[in-house]
Amino acid sequence: MSIVLLIERTRMTPMPDQKLRTTQAPLDILSFHVTSTPQVYSNGTSHLAIVHILINGRPLLGSLEKDSPLDVLQLLVQGDFVGTFDLFTCSCGVAGCAGFHDQISLEQDGANVKWTLPKEGYEALLSTPETLEPRLVFNFERTGYVQALNQLEQDLLTLESILGPIELFSNITGEDTVSAVIALQTLFADSRAYQQGQRERKEVFFDAFGDLADKGIALKLESNRVYWMTTQQYAWAVEYQQEQGYDEDLAVMRDRLEGMATTFRQDPKAAILSLEFDTVADYAYDDSTNTYLRNRLEDEGLTTSLPSTVAVWVGNYPA
Repeated sequence: MSIVLLIERTRMTPMPDQKLRTTQAPLDILSFHVTSTPQVYSNGTSHLAIVHILINGRPLLGSLEKDSPLDVLQLLVQGDFVGTFDLFTCSCGVAGCAGFHDQISLEQDGANVKWTLPKEGYEALLSTPETLEPRLVFNFERTGYVQALNQLEQDLLTLESILGPIELFSNITGEDTVSAVIALQTLFADSRAYQQGQRERKEVFFDAFGDLADKGIALKLESNRVYWMTTQQYAWAVEYQQEQGYDEDLAVMRDRLEGMATTFRQDPKAAILSLEFDTVADYAYDDSTNTYLRNRLEDEGLTTSLPSTVAVWVGNYPA
């Protein structure tokens, strides 16, 4: 059985002084097209929600037949908060697995919301025979944008009440049992709590690292290939190694991050070499070849650690 839900929001005309400052183009209208398909398990059946974005009534992907999983959970949890997030992802739930290494940017000025999509991954995804250079910037009236997201969430919950368990990714648990599917209300609540914790952690990080917070860390190996990771990735890697919980008191976290920033300033190379090798391999990225260090370990002659000869410096992360 397939159920189709269409969500279209009426655009609210903004006052002249409410237009997004970065553009004078007409505002876009966000809506969604929702279908479902059965997922059969040994002890029952769930349904995979298939959600397509519509911009001004047209599929963002150019066709409803074009398949690329929308990260519904990140889209809903992000809401209208300023920041970056994965709009599309892999069927497994990991965006990088599908070639989406850069997140989209969400800005808002109180009245309007702006999406800016990166060229890598998205330009090819959104291209059609008629549109070889697709739009990568979209502007929405904020109230209508939030209403569209709220309606999408409500329709997914309605779908769940009609069909039973609903999945946003195909068997992401890897278990052959429908009972492993998490109820949407629980999934949304837990994800929002986690996201709020992440926002608070980011604020503490930016305060602690100051002028280093928006910098990148370059690692130059003997092959002369340069890999980059952000100072924020470095901080979270240290947090992970120290097994710090997400429910920790923010004042305690602030003290620890300030000490971490001091240590990093004194000797960035020693700080990086103190990280677990697997963590560096998963984060360090070669912008010139669009390749993670993890994928080039054999080419670089690396096994279980970074060589002490690696050169490390701090600079502006490649745009």
